[in-house]
Amino acid sequence: MSVNREVTQQLRELGTCYGFARHVLGLPLYDGAQAAPAEPVRCTLADGTVVYEVDARTDWQKRVLDAIDSNGSRVSLRTANGSGKTSMILVATILWHMTMFPRSTVISTAGVDRQVRAQLYPHLRRFAPQCRGFVFHDGALTIETPKGARYIGFTTDNPGRAEGWHGKDVETLRDIAGAVDGPLMIIVDEAKSIPKLIFEAFDRCTYQRLLYTSSPGISDGDFYDSQTKSGSPFKRFVVPASMCPHADHRKNAEVIAKRGIEHPLVRSAIFAEFQTNEKDYVMTVTDIERCENAPPKNDPTGGRRAYCDFAAGGDENVFALREGNRARIVRAWRDVNTMAACADFIRLFRENGFEPANADEIGADADGLGAPMLDRLAELGWHLCRERNGSASDDPEAYANRGAETWFEGAERIKRREVILADLDEETRAQMCGRRRKPNSSGKLALESKEEMRRRGVTSPDRADALLGCLRRSQTLAARNFMGGGAITGSRLAAARDEVADSHDDGRDYSLIGGADCG
Repeated sequence: MSVNREVTQQLRELGTCYGFARHVLGLPLYDGAQAAPAEPVRCTLADGTVVYEVDARTDWQKRVLDAIDSNGSRVSLRTANGSGKTSMILVATILWHMTMFPRSTVISTAGVDRQVRAQLYPHLRRFAPQCRGFVFHDGALTIETPKGARYIGFTTDNPGRAEGWHGKDVETLRDIAGAVDGPLMIIVDEAKSIPKLIFEAFDRCTYQRLLYTSSPGISDGDFYDSQTKSGSPFKRFVVPASMCPHADHRKNAEVIAKRGIEHPLVRSAIFAEFQTNEKDYVMTVTDIERCENAPPKNDPTGGRRAYCDFAAGGDENVFALREGNRARIVRAWRDVNTMAACADFIRLFRENGFEPANADEIGADADGLGAPMLDRLAELGWHLCRERNGSASDDPEAYANRGAETWFEGAERIKRREVILADLDEETRAQMCGRRRKPNSSGKLALESKEEMRRRGVTSPDRADALLGCLRRSQTLAARNFMGGGAITGSRLAAARDEVADSHDDGRDYSLIGGADCG
């Protein structure tokens, strides 16, 4: 082979998506060439059960990049969390396309702004030294090359912003003198959370390459169809944690032991499986992520409501707060000393604008350990609104009890994206999507009990109980038809009781008006 032929062959290899990523960017890709470990790597539970064995010689990243390389390619990539799809696959694809195709365009979108701004774009930015002449516009999330190629990252729920993108393939460009536009690649990241109208808008674009990538969610939508539908034009890849040697398999074992191997987050985040039994659960991972990714506008007019979930020892004390339509877990902590926990709750009440006069705007779990803690808080002047999940619901024809009503109505608000789930942590998210419906002979909506959850290895959903509890109104402050001007609520009720007692010295005890459960 002549020197020229050798150089030509090397250039061709470097010009492929895989070759560029491996040899120009220097990415340590899984390409089957990595050495096998001396001992097999396994995800093993404490009792010795092997959940999965890791494929240390996997080549899935090379195969994905080879599939993207072809003109006209459509690729659908479903991965476990932490697979490297952003730092490896997307970075390699975007920078390769911009380098190899003058005047080309790459656009990428995701369900949430932080996926583009805080994840993908910083990974692209770190390769600036290898990309000489590339101009990074950090605020705009765009990149330009000296040869006129560009990258544009954005998020939107407006289909109009996803329309109007058109590229030309290489053969067409050769026939058009002075052509301005080069090939177009569209990347849809975290595709499970993208609204259908956005997919339809992209379908109206003229693209030369299309990539959907995401961890799996529910068994529905365009991403699900791209992975499962018969006759789909997409080349499909499925990457569980067992195909990611770099993953923290010890942590995965801990998560499986804590949540149970059938928990929706476990099946999605570790095994890269769609949630096929989502109808068994009150809400799904996708319901929660869609609400997080496309929240409503902040509306402070809905008043404030807090909720306490009490515990001792293993379970958590939780204080959650809703202000208007914005709800969050303020604090969750463990404390075997219930009296010390009461002091912590009082401090949290005051820090968040509550005083004894409006303490009835704080709901609290009065079952089990909640009763003595509520008694102690009452002794200290804090008369919270006592709520028992096993008591009758406000709508007894629809819900088996108050707890079911709280969960199902809260889930509907989340599914309709009426709530801002502020700073939602992984533990709360897992608890929210881990509770199952329970068949009820009367046809009412019911929940599995916490004891039933424990039997299948799922921890008590203390944080979810508190967050959903603060989304609803107080049990005893519902509107009554005889109140011509509507219900008197919260601290107004306490003030009204005192006024009536002061002006009517007739021996009656007005303190119980509004229900004994309010303290």
